[in-house]
This record gives sequence, C-alpha cells and structure tokens, in this order.
Amino acid sequence: MIPDYNPALASHTTVPLTDGPVDVTTSSFADNKHPVALLAGPASIAMSVEQAIAVGSALIAAAHHYRAILAECSDPTTPVAS
Repeated sequence: MIPDYNPALASHTTVPLTDGPVDVTTSSFADNKHPVALLAGPASIAMSVEQAIAVGSALIAAAHHYRAILAECSDPTTPVAS
C-alpha cells in the first residue's frame, strides 16, 4: 500500500452546465496540501480544504446576492442601487 494513500478520501462530482460540465474532485492522498480540485473546461484550480470551503461560501453568497437584486428589478437590465 502506498503511504498516505486512502481510497476513501477520493470523490468526484460532475455538475452539468449548458456550456460544459464542471468537475469537483478530491485526492486519495492524505498528505496532499491541495486535495480539492475544480475543473471547468481547460481551466482547473487545486486548493486546500479551507480554501475550498471559502470558495464555496463565496459562490453561494454571490448567487444569493444576484438572485436578490434580480428579484428587486422589474427590468433586469436597469441598474438598481445596492
């Protein structure tokens, strides 16, 4: 067995989007400093668990903000003071 290898750590989720899927994976190695990866098309980013949680929280907050502003607009193309 490979040191620090744990197959239970590995995961893979695909989010299907119109412009192509986004994949989120985790490494099988316990000593990996950046075990979480986000892959979208040709771009990818690897991050620590803490960074992944922060990015996820920021994405959720941005989506809620966007949805709330759209709900305030009768015409989504007209700027609204925030």
